[in-house]
Amino acid sequence: MPTRQLKRIWCKTCEEFMLHDKNLFNETPLTCQTCDTVYTSVKLKDIPEDKREAQRERYKKKNHIGVNTYLQQILGNAMNNDFQDEIAESDAGQKQIDLKRHKENEKAHEEYRRKREEELELLHKFQNLGRNEMCLCGSGKKYKKCCWAKIEKIRR
Repeated sequence: MPTRQLKRIWCKTCEEFMLHDKNLFNETPLTCQTCDTVYTSVKLKDIPEDKREAQRERYKKKNHIGVNTYLQQILGNAMNNDFQDEIAESDAGQKQIDLKRHKENEKAHEEYRRKREEELELLHKFQNLGRNEMCLCGSGKKYKKCCWAKIEKIRR
């Protein structure tokens, strides 16, 4: 069974995503099937937030469950006998969102790792120090009156 590739495109006039045959993309001009307006370039901020979220959900669902299951869910069992449709979903900004989250998580993890290394260095430094000895931080106080509580908190 031949495969027909479809792609979702945003129509500014209809304010809706429309499915179009990918093979027609080389032809000019590409027009909306509903309102017959010629497609022009669209920026992500021009698409309403709810429509972007819906497109992102379709994109995530397709990438998560696989194309064949996705097609069966979308098209049901009543597929056209002449063609099997393969829908190419745009990410609607989802890749940038995922990349930003990944960078934030990486940064937080690196910060946690750095802080933990500093704590372990402190533990190692104060490891064999008695409570009544002078503190190693240079304050001139006894260890039990200076850094002892901080080190105990790290140990827990």
